[in-house]
Amino acid sequence: MSQYLSIANGYGTVDIRESIPDGFQHIKGKRLQPLCRKLEIQYADALVGFGVTKRFPHPELDGVVVSLESVPKLLQTIAEREARSEKRRLREAKKQAQRLEQKRGEQEQLLEQKREEQRQTFVEKYPNATEDTIAAYAQDNDAFDSLDLVPIDHLTEEEIADFHLVKRYQSGVLLMDSGNIVVPLFRANLPKDESSDTPEQVYRRAMDLGFTAHKALWVANKFVKMVELPPKLEVYDLKDKLLQHWKEYLIDGRIARHETKTCWHCDDYDGYDDDGGDDGNGVVCRYCEGTGIYSRKTLFETRYQFPDDERIYCYHGYTKPEKLSDEPGANKPSYGYRLKQDERKAIPFGLHDLIKIMRHELVLLEEIATRRKREALVTKWKALGLPELSPDKPAATIRKCLSLIDQLTAG
Repeated sequence: MSQYLSIANGYGTVDIRESIPDGFQHIKGKRLQPLCRKLEIQYADALVGFGVTKRFPHPELDGVVVSLESVPKLLQTIAEREARSEKRRLREAKKQAQRLEQKRGEQEQLLEQKREEQRQTFVEKYPNATEDTIAAYAQDNDAFDSLDLVPIDHLTEEEIADFHLVKRYQSGVLLMDSGNIVVPLFRANLPKDESSDTPEQVYRRAMDLGFTAHKALWVANKFVKMVELPPKLEVYDLKDKLLQHWKEYLIDGRIARHETKTCWHCDDYDGYDDDGGDDGNGVVCRYCEGTGIYSRKTLFETRYQFPDDERIYCYHGYTKPEKLSDEPGANKPSYGYRLKQDERKAIPFGLHDLIKIMRHELVLLEEIATRRKREALVTKWKALGLPELSPDKPAATIRKCLSLIDQLTAG
């Protein structure tokens, strides 16, 4: 006896999208064909439509079509199979829960062992530490013996208040007096800028307080190293542009260090050796041209002194300064130091206002530079005996005219 119904087509299917012949019924479900074969029930796969995979059509099947006489027996067998599957699923879930519980117990035992080791190490390092200190801070925090060792982005609550920042989460502790004094350290975020003051208004207020733009830059350069998710790119961009305008105040520049990046392509790709080179077929790495070095750059330390300010301000960047000293600059893994309490108290503005001060200073400096360029062009214009210029003539137009005159009179 054939396993397929007489109403099945040549592919062993029945298209049920329009109607099912009388005396037959569609039973939905997966893997019903093995049950039908086991029960010796004639069936046909139920065709419910067509899909497209990789631009080729394929039939979509769902369940089987069987005679009405076979429906009760098939449904009962399906129910029995589902009951067995549910028992198996519950049994596997119970085993999985037992395995997880055992693993959790092993992890907790290892964690407790690690905590005890940390506790013993902490007690040996800080013999005068109290039990409260050990229980609260010794196990889950980075502990620092000196404020000089604390990373600049780990702030005390007092520093957070002085800088008008928002406390984010605890990142360590400062231990003093052999662990008897514990100072929690936190990471911080900038609060939202809710001020409606324009850069010019903040700038004028700063000038009235004697807080110059170069002081604002110095403090902002510190700020971006202290806070989580700071507007670093804008501060560093403003720093580069302002220092270009302040060239006359440059004392000198020094080489802090040379930095190189190894070519990741040569390291990861077996076709090239570790030092760059080619793949044996004369094909050179297009990223490092066979050198094994992806990039080279030099970090410079530049020192500035501004009018009416005895302090020497030090900045770091990758732009080569015009005055380069033979003296080496300080080569530290990271630059910046913690501001002392009196320095923090002397800062009358938060970072948002510091950025506004720098923005307006840059606008003023660019206006001065543009005016000087125009004055130089006008001087050259007059030296050539050319007609009087209108006061509103843009510098770019003057430069273009002078360039055209030079081309016409050349040779």
